[in-house]
Amino acid sequence: MITIRIATANDGELIADLSRKTFYDSFAAYNTKEDMDKFLNEQFTKDELMKEVRTENNIFLLAYNDNTPVGYVRLRENNIPPSLGTNRAIEIARIYAVQNSIGMGVGTAMMRKCMDIALEKNFHTIWLGVWE
Repeated sequence: MITIRIATANDGELIADLSRKTFYDSFAAYNTKEDMDKFLNEQFTKDELMKEVRTENNIFLLAYNDNTPVGYVRLRENNIPPSLGTNRAIEIARIYAVQNSIGMGVGTAMMRKCMDIALEKNFHTIWLGVWE
């Protein structure tokens, strides 16, 4: 059974590890080893990712299959692109599931929780930021 919970600052290391693993698994096949290593060692470091968990306006969610972490979401409050024209927007900045859990409903459960949080916090818009 997939469960989702809001992460705390104490989850920083877990989120950093999940972030790096899921990012690598998602993009390594499309990039050179050198480019992946450079990104992971310069911009997507464990320390920087752990700081994000403690940064104001970030909400992190953790997905579990029983007691095993299988995904995470990073929401950013009030990160508004000009094209939206609203002052109450929340961004799904990252949403990743570990490879062996894809197809188990992890993504669906995380999206539902994102929508619930957006409604609870009275956001007018929820949008998905993507990395090309």
